[in-house]
Amino acid sequence: MTLNQIDDCPDKENFSMEQMACTLKEKRKTKVNSARENSADEAVGTKNTKKEERIRLMEEKKLKKEVIILVMLLNLYSI
Repeated sequence: MTLNQIDDCPDKENFSMEQMACTLKEKRKTKVNSARENSADEAVGTKNTKKEERIRLMEEKKLKKEVIILVMLLNLYSI
């Protein structure tokens, strides 16, 4: 039962402190679980970003090597 349900209930005087504590504890657990999920999602996003960045850098390095080879070949044949 949530806090809103307790407030809406006509017999709210009958709810014990233990029931209210349990309700608050459940609410905290829900917040903690959602925070964990969010941090996990962020970690996965960061990992994907790092992987994409690594791939991009490798492709860039490969292109630079190809350009250097082409320049060397052009210089070799122009002599």
